[in-house]
Amino acid sequence: MKIYTENNVIYGAFGVRCENAGEKAENGKEADAKPEAQRTFTLGQLLEDWNTNVNYVRNAKTTWTYTKNIQRHILSFWGADAKLEEITTKQILEYFAFLKARKNLSNNTINKHRTHLMTVFEYMIENDEIYGLQVNPVRKIKPLKHEPFYHHIYQPDEAKKILSKLKSSGDIGLEVAVSIALYCGCRREEVCALRWDNVDMANRVMTICESRTTAGKEIVKMNHTKNHTVRQIGIPDALYDVLKRADRQQAKDRKSLGYLYKDKAHFVLREKDGSPWHPNNVTKRWARFIKNNGFRYIRYHDLRHTNLSLLMTKMSAVDVAKLGGHTKVSTTTNIYGHSFNNAVATGVKTMNELL
Repeated sequence: MKIYTENNVIYGAFGVRCENAGEKAENGKEADAKPEAQRTFTLGQLLEDWNTNVNYVRNAKTTWTYTKNIQRHILSFWGADAKLEEITTKQILEYFAFLKARKNLSNNTINKHRTHLMTVFEYMIENDEIYGLQVNPVRKIKPLKHEPFYHHIYQPDEAKKILSKLKSSGDIGLEVAVSIALYCGCRREEVCALRWDNVDMANRVMTICESRTTAGKEIVKMNHTKNHTVRQIGIPDALYDVLKRADRQQAKDRKSLGYLYKDKAHFVLREKDGSPWHPNNVTKRWARFIKNNGFRYIRYHDLRHTNLSLLMTKMSAVDVAKLGGHTKVSTTTNIYGHSFNNAVATGVKTMNELL
């Protein structure tokens, strides 16, 4: 029921007088207590409400962590006690300028902040009976121009040298992690979730259908991939050899440790005691290996980019999208279309021949 106060009298629906506010005060109760819609809400309260009712209910734990990071930026700029009705479009533009100039964030990242603020303020408007506000100050702000991200990849000869060094290093765990990413284009969370049950050595095919990643300090296991796709990827000869050696090593470790060996989940990527690798260890061990051996550094995730970029030189974008787990072919062409691209030279050669 809608409630409001006028001339020291509290009214309910249809303008029916409920009770005299002065009489209420005489009874020892607060006379001017505001109904919920008349309270002043703060930015901190709105974010807390959105997290409780939307973020923690609808989103994955990995999304929780990302949105909380954005919210830390937001609260450090305005403060948790900032009144919602005082946050204006101008202030939000100033916030974006602050992120660009002081935090050195890219347009793409700032657009994610814009999207999050838009979402939170839309939630506020949908619940205007609580917050009493009906204007989203973000609506008038257009997204910033998208900045293309040029990932770093290895040339084929560089990748071969790294694989050769890994083989001679004796670090079979890291060799497995790097080989799966480089030969199959798998994401880190997919490599960490891969089980032997999903590796068909007889037919040389692996099924990518799960993820194992981190959200803050917590390890999150999901029975789906990033884009909720299930895909099968062939196992090249070199990767087959790596997997066979890893399987033999794990058999030795299992025999050596006996009942102490942790083998319940049957992960392909595991420690000496059988426990699965922590996803962050993949990144750390990769960076340490590259530094110690003097190779050009690229991120572990860029091994996936290297794989898909190489495939794009010999295969159609449709097929590469399937192998990479992209739901849209345009994603594949936009990210990898320029890599090892001979279109410019080919165009010149064609025109010289024809004209």
